[in-house]
This record gives sequence, structure tokens and C-alpha cells, in this order.
Amino acid sequence: MRGTAGWDGMGVVEGMSRRSAPPLSVVGLGVTFMAAVALTAGPVAAQSSAGDGGAEGRGPLVMQATPVTGDIVIDGRLDESAWSSALAARDFVQLQPLEGSPATEPTEVRILVDDGAMYVGAHMMDSDPDGIVTRLGRRDQDVQADWFYIYIDGYHDRRTALGFGVSAAGVQRDLRVSDDVQRDDGWDAVWQSEVRRVPDGWVAELRIPLSQLRFNQDGAPMWGANFARIVARKNERSHWAPMSQGTQSFVSRFGDLLGVDGLDPRRRVEILPYTLARVTSEPVAQGDPFNSSQQGSGAVGGDLRVGLGSSLTLSATINPDFGQVEGDPAVLNLTAFETFQQERRPFFLEGADIFGLSFPGWPPAFYSRRIGRSPQAPSPSGSLYLDRPTSTTILGALKLSGKTESGWSIGLLDALTPTEHTRYLTTDSVVGRAVAEPLTHYAAARVAREFRGGRSSVGLLGTTVNRALADDPALAFLREDAYTLALDARHRFAGSRWEARLGLQTSSVHGDTLAIRRVQAAPGHYYQRPDADHLTLDPLRTSLGGYLGGFTVQKIEGTWKTGVYTQATSPGFEVSDLGFNPSLDQVNTNAWLRYEEFTPGSVFRSWGLGSSSMVQSDFGGTLQELTVDAGLNFELLNYWGGNVWVMRHQPAWTTDHLRGGPALRKPGRWMGQFGVNSDRRSAVSGNASVFWEAEDETADRFVNVSTTVRIQPSDRLNVEVGPTVNFGRSDWQFVGAFGAPTDRRYLVGGLDRRTVTLTGRLDYAASRTLSLQVYARPFVGSVEYDAFREVDTPSGASFSDRFRDLAVSPEERDGGDALSLDRDDDGVADFQLGDPSFTTAAVQVNTVLRWEYRPGSTLFAVWSHDRDDFARDDFGLGPSVDRLWAAPARNVFMLKVSYWLGR
Repeated sequence: MRGTAGWDGMGVVEGMSRRSAPPLSVVGLGVTFMAAVALTAGPVAAQSSAGDGGAEGRGPLVMQATPVTGDIVIDGRLDESAWSSALAARDFVQLQPLEGSPATEPTEVRILVDDGAMYVGAHMMDSDPDGIVTRLGRRDQDVQADWFYIYIDGYHDRRTALGFGVSAAGVQRDLRVSDDVQRDDGWDAVWQSEVRRVPDGWVAELRIPLSQLRFNQDGAPMWGANFARIVARKNERSHWAPMSQGTQSFVSRFGDLLGVDGLDPRRRVEILPYTLARVTSEPVAQGDPFNSSQQGSGAVGGDLRVGLGSSLTLSATINPDFGQVEGDPAVLNLTAFETFQQERRPFFLEGADIFGLSFPGWPPAFYSRRIGRSPQAPSPSGSLYLDRPTSTTILGALKLSGKTESGWSIGLLDALTPTEHTRYLTTDSVVGRAVAEPLTHYAAARVAREFRGGRSSVGLLGTTVNRALADDPALAFLREDAYTLALDARHRFAGSRWEARLGLQTSSVHGDTLAIRRVQAAPGHYYQRPDADHLTLDPLRTSLGGYLGGFTVQKIEGTWKTGVYTQATSPGFEVSDLGFNPSLDQVNTNAWLRYEEFTPGSVFRSWGLGSSSMVQSDFGGTLQELTVDAGLNFELLNYWGGNVWVMRHQPAWTTDHLRGGPALRKPGRWMGQFGVNSDRRSAVSGNASVFWEAEDETADRFVNVSTTVRIQPSDRLNVEVGPTVNFGRSDWQFVGAFGAPTDRRYLVGGLDRRTVTLTGRLDYAASRTLSLQVYARPFVGSVEYDAFREVDTPSGASFSDRFRDLAVSPEERDGGDALSLDRDDDGVADFQLGDPSFTTAAVQVNTVLRWEYRPGSTLFAVWSHDRDDFARDDFGLGPSVDRLWAAPARNVFMLKVSYWLGR
């Protein structure tokens, strides 16, 4: 790209105040957006009643469901007379590889209905029946195989749908779609299917109970529907109602399904009791009165789901089991901010989309992992032995979700966790008990309403957290009450080719002065910053409020796409009691332009090219970021693909690096990434990527190299191995602060950091209902400091102006326990610092045997193994691995059986 040479130095912003508005931000955003509008302008197309009407010239697609006559046996034969009298959906259209072309293999789909279920019969004809891929996998696994899917939009709102898929080997998948395109693969239903190979292809027969669908029982004349087929050997995906890769729309493009009015389903009642036995083996300290090396436990609980009409579901759980197959991965986090971890617990995964706001890029306002979190109160000082819970027990949870006949989407969740205690034994042989987490009530409520056939919507979300602190001084650091209220709105216009979204969240937290003072001084808030005129830490406050607001407008269809996004988050915004905090105290604006081509050419099957620009400051006007980036992605005709991306960060200021200290000028830097992936149809496939970062003034560098190799030696076995290596250099990593509040000094260090991770997965499917899954992840990481500096002039124009080197006593460093630092070069140590260098290692192994012995009923046999090591020494892969294998291990053996009762 021409004109980028000037981005290397300080010239663009040299001599400017950190509170100035850089001309480049205004020019870059303005030129990008105006060019985008000019390039994407075009006539407005009318939208049909059935989404966009499918392929050109086809018009709205309509299919008729036929009432059942006689009994239907789910055996994959389709030999009942009702099937021959049912109308068929044909003429599928490709999405990939040749978008808009007729599918190369014919497909016929028929639907029957009665008051108990929907029956789907699909005949996938194939000119090469021996080429049908019948690879097995565990339920919900996206294996490389031939598939058939049906999607049902029971509310006919053009925004939500339920999907049911079955592979040519009989493997089931189900999913939920919200906000037109957002997939939730964690949703599970109970339904039946059978597949059968026939001379001209294969047949799938499905029975989906109406109790598993969601629809309004008000005589609505139609549902939305679509069917999809995947032919694995051809990398071909086709649909009955055509889709487009160049759009951000899916459900809104469905056809109409008639013949579903007047259904009178029975009341939905589902009970899922479970029993669990667990044995834990781990080493314990000699003389520990609370723990033993072998401990057994058991549990009994269950879930209840009751249909309130055909559209609302009441879910309750008693003594829920929130075990998960894979533990949270080990990470090396050198920042002051927490690491976001994915939710894996089934109760919270189901229906999670209901509580999500429809504003892109925001972290969740409802972060369900707060419920059942690790206890927050510190252990009593002077304790010799502890019996401390690793997580908070959930006494029970209740959830109501669905959509009313008047078009309102509703989600209500209520959960209660009890007071948790830590038992301890002091060095004086005193046995005691201290509160580790107080009795806490969590609640979330969501309502949303859609208009104009799902093309516009508005919604509200509210959350509350209330803790019973009982004026306990030991718990005064916790917030007693926390409330959030959020509004989101969406509007599609210009033939649904453009979309605007608006979001607003407010927060309010209450508690003791200690609790609110901790919030003000916490990462991201930093009310104590000495140079921030817009911030003042008030030690007497007992409440704090804030807001997050954003607006975006973007073109979502066509080969040219563009948009602009702006967001503001106030310093007092705090949602971490039941949400996840975004970056705080900032205002940013982003504009982007992208071109995508999905018509295969002489080299590329598809490709896209885009660029964006962003400017960000805090509420006091301090410039935090000014970036420009560009990227290219492509897929070759042989189905190999790749991507290249580069970004330029102009010199600016960081307001959180010194963790409550003054804003610190930071150099400009370059970063980029390139990657490649192979054809996944092969028995051996994989991908690799390299991310790099380089700073202008310093030796700061960072490189991440990651690869994944997938091996499919048979139709039953799949193996993935993915090594990742990180290494980098930082010359100004924050170490700590010292001195009185009126004379605060800040210490940074030069360090080398390295991490090596190997992630492995093995999936073996003995049948479509019996599978074995093994997950293993060893991790080694190190941080080695070799220099220390004191912040001298935070706004200095050069690195040497901003930092002053400190002398480190070699003999003390060789000791490894402490470092003596000399501030004035007089040969006398001014203070000592514990050596912050370290090496850490961990390994996690999970083995899960899963058997679905009847629909909805499952037996799990699980073995999990983990161990970790921490040492104050330099990096060495061999010694770290040796210490890790010598470290004490924790093994858990678990057997869980659940039994589904429903209709």
C-alpha cells in the first residue's frame, strides 16, 4: 500500500499534546466511509415475504406439510403410503462451491405432521453412491461427512430457528439460530432418526416431537423452513431456499411451510434425573485433618422442563451437576485484566442466546460463569491447613424462556448459591471456620420485540446480584448489590441490505466504602490516576454508576460492504458481578470497507480484501489508539486457503499500563498475521498461522506460531494435534509501584517470555451412540527479567526520556531470591525486590466415554488428570517437563447416568 512509509516514525503526532485530536483519525475515517458509500450505492431492492425470495427468478418458496395417515415407523425406508402422497421440495441451489448454480445431485424432501410430531423424509440421490462419505463421530460433532439438515422457524419471525441434522452414518446434530445468523451448538433436543443406503443414494427419516419445537399455537398459517444438503467429496453445500455467502442473513431467507396450522400438541413435560459417583485421588500434606488422598462422593439431582403452551418453557434444576469435559486452558496472563473463559455447563448453554444483546463486539452483560464461581474471600491468615471449596454450590436455578403469541421474546433466570465456608487449622492448633462466599441471589430478565417481519427489533435486559453480607467486616470488600439495565435495537433498511444497531447499558453497584473504593481503584477504572482531570477517587462513596453506549450502521449484503461503529464506556461502568467488563473509560470510532468475491476464477474459488481505521481516547481526551489495517483472505480452486493481515498502531498513550499511575506514552508498532489451511476432505489436513508484533523504538517483539494437524485414518477415528509456540521481548513490562501516595514511583522491567503448548484430541466412535473422547493439553511458560527501569518522564518523546535504567546487584540476582536495585548509581542498594522471573507448567487430560443408551438418556464415564508446577528459575523445556511429571497429580474418576422421561 502506497503512503505507508510515514507510519513508521513519530512524525505524525510528534509535538502534539496527548489530548489533541489527530488529523489522521478524522481524515482516515471520513475518507474510508465516504468511499465506501460511493462504492456500495445502488438501487433499493424490495424484500419478499419469504426473506429475499431465494435465487433470482424463483420467487418466494412454499412447501406443504401433509397430515399423517396411519402409523409411521422410523426405519429409513419411507415405504408408508403417507410418504408417496406428500408433496416434495426439490431443486436445491448451491451455496458452495458455485453459488447460485443448481445442486449437482438431486434431493427430495417431504414433511408429514400430526399432533405429536413432525416427520421428515429426505432422499439424497447420488450419481456415485460409493462416494458417499459415512464417517462416524460423537453426537453434535461436525465430522467430514455427507449431511442432511432441516431448519424450522416455528415463530415465523425470520430471526430464530431450530436445526436438526443427520449424517449418512446416522450421527445427529442439533442447533439453535438466533438474531438471524448466530448459531448455538450447545442446544440439545430429543428426537429420532434413521438412515439407509439405497442403490441411487441414501435416505434419512426423522421424527421430531412437537414438544422439542417452539411455535405459537394460535392458528398461525405457516412456519419458516429450509433444508440443506452437504456432499462431502465435492465440498458442496446446497439449500432449498437459496443462501448467499455475501450476506449476513440466514433465517430471513427461509421459505414458507404450510399445513402446520391447527396443531394441538400435548403439554410438554420433560424430566431428566441423574445420579453421579466420584472418586478423587490426590496427594495431601501429612497431618492434614481435613483432606485425605482418596475421597469419594456422590450426588443425585435433576432437571425439569414444562411447556407453558407451545411457545414458553419453564426449566428448573435441583442440585445440578455442572461438570464439564474440558477444563479451562492454562494461560500466561501478564496483564491486570481477567481472562475470559467459555461457558461449558449444559444448563447455562441451553438458551444462552436469549440473554445475549444484539450489539456486535460487546462482552456478555450476562456472564453465566459468575454463578457458581470460585469463592472470593481470602483464606484466614496464619492457616496451616485448609478445607476450601473450589467452586460455589448452586442450590437451584429456574429459567423461563420462549416467545409469546404477541411476538415478545422472554427470558427469565433465577439462581441461588449458599454461604460457603473455609475450614482451617492454625499453627496454634486452633480449628476454625470462616465465610468464603456469602449467600448470593442472581437474576436476569430479558424481553425483546420484533417488527416488520423480523427486520427491526428492540429489547431490554436487566440483571441483579444481591449478597447477604450481614455486616460481616471480613466481607466488606464485596459489593452488596449490583444492578444492570441494557437496551438494544436493530433496524434493517434499503431492502435489508443495510443495518443499524443501537445499544445502551447502565450499571449501579452498592456496598461498603471499602467495596466501592476497590471498584474505583480496580483495573480499567483507575480513578486514582494522578494526571486524569476527569477522575477523582472518593473513599467515602457507597455506590458507583456508569454506562456503555454504542451505535453502528453497516452494509451487510453485496460484494462491497462497509460500516462505521462508535462506542463510549464511562469510567464508572461495572458489570463484573454477573457480566464481563469491557474496556473502560474510552471512546472509540471505527470505519471499515471490504470487498468479497465468491465467483470462482482461474486461480481463486473465492477471495476478500478489506481495510479499517480506528481512533480511541479516554473520557479526558487522551489519545489511546490510532490504527489502520488491511487484510486479504482467499480460497484456491483446490480448496486450500489462506489469509494475510497487517495493522499499524500510531504512537499514542496507554492509560492502564502503570495500573493507576499516569498516562504513559507508547511507541508506534506494527503487527500482522498470515495463515494457510489445507483441504479438509483429505485423510490428513491441517492449518498453520504466524502472528507477529514489532515496536518502533524498542526491542519489543512478539511471535506466535500455531499449527493443527488433523488425521482421519478411518471412518471411526479422528485425531487432532496442535502445537503452539509463543516467544517475545518486552522492555517496559509493568513490575510494581513503590513509595508514598504523594511520591509514587513506578517500576518496569525488560523480559523475555516463552510458552509452548501442545493440544491433542482423539475421537473414536464405536457407533453413532457410543464414543470415546480424549483431550490432553500440556503447557510450559516462562518469564525471565534481565533489566529494570523506573518511569522518569511518562510523556517523554523518546524511550530514554521516559525510563531510567536501574543497576541490579549481580550477587543478589545470582542468589535467585531477591534483587537489589540502585536508583542513583551510588553503588548502594535503595530497595530490594523479589525476583519476578518464573517458569510455570501444567498438564490437563480428560477422557470421556459417552453412551446414549436411549434417546435423551446418557451414561458418562470420565477420568480427568491434572498437575502443575511453579518455579523461580529460567526457561528450560526439558527441566520444566521433568519437574511437571514429578509434581503431585490429581485424578478424578466419575460415573454419571441420566434418564430422560418425556413425550
